[in-house]
Amino acid sequence: MADTISVVVLHYLQNKTWKDTLRSILSQDYPSVELVFMDDCSPGFDINEVGDFIRNNSKGNLVGFELYRQPENVGTVENFRQAHDFCTGKYLTHIAADDAYISNSVLSSYVECLSKKQEDVLGVYGQSYLCNRDLVRLGDTYFEQENAMKLNTSDSKEQFFELSLRCCIPMGATAFIREEYIHHEVSNNYRLVEDWPFFINATRKGKRFFYGEFDALLYRDGGISRNISTSPTLIQCFSDTLNLYENDVFPYISVHSICRQMRIYYEYNQYRIVASNHAGELSSKSRIMLLRRHPKLMLSLLFERIKSAKLISLFILTWLVGTIVLISLKTAFLSQICFTAATFCCYSLVGFVRSIGKIFTFLTSKRKS
Repeated sequence: MADTISVVVLHYLQNKTWKDTLRSILSQDYPSVELVFMDDCSPGFDINEVGDFIRNNSKGNLVGFELYRQPENVGTVENFRQAHDFCTGKYLTHIAADDAYISNSVLSSYVECLSKKQEDVLGVYGQSYLCNRDLVRLGDTYFEQENAMKLNTSDSKEQFFELSLRCCIPMGATAFIREEYIHHEVSNNYRLVEDWPFFINATRKGKRFFYGEFDALLYRDGGISRNISTSPTLIQCFSDTLNLYENDVFPYISVHSICRQMRIYYEYNQYRIVASNHAGELSSKSRIMLLRRHPKLMLSLLFERIKSAKLISLFILTWLVGTIVLISLKTAFLSQICFTAATFCCYSLVGFVRSIGKIFTFLTSKRKS
């Protein structure tokens, strides 16, 4: 008999889409499937309807199912974590209740890849396609296949670096051997972002992820996992992302070269800027607190600022010398040239002053806490 794969369905306010998700699971050709449905206390949701739907649409390959409704809203991460208490299969995968498997052979592809994986591979994953509300493909994929193939030949340190820049692996299209997965559980330091911290921590501890070169998932544009337009959700997502960098990336970036550390810092700083523009000031560590443990990185960033300021100074000096020469030659169009030179020098001077200000801000600024 085939080993069972447990499929965890994570549901919150997806009343109009969960049936599509369950149909795609119940139509799978893998011979032994366990289904675990987790609702995060969605208002007005009747979980008994889910049980009726499963019983009416299941085939002979469904070996069991569990339904659980949280007594109160606990957030995506905690709902995700608690689901594993109900799982008994050898294999494990997760799917949001607004997504669907792309074909009836996805679970079989997961198991085939897992049975052939190398020892240091924690999970295998397939491609995901962005779709509209009717699950019609919009053309965009979750990742570039060329990049995923490159990651297949990368060690865990390289994957840790790539994941420090962006979350390039889709949790909803990833499967695991359950006994191996439970040693790398999702962190409860986050509320909404469960996938990125998981991949970051696993690769940092020496595990890799492998792209199986198959299509796995249709994920809806505007689904609950991607619709963060409401203010509390938006703020929480930004907060989770900044905490990820501050707690699970920066303390460990010394394994990378200075150039790579700078790339990671710039990505983090971009998130800080976007978060500040969209969600206001968030509780976050100051940049000085983050960088003081990495003096080489701090000096490199400062040197980049100084180089920029020196370049502006060089422009000012060049135009001043040029203007003096033109005046001494008393050439035609002297007035126009002098005006142009003077204007440029003024703007350059402003730029120089701003650069000095940025250096001062970089060294002294702290975020509100």
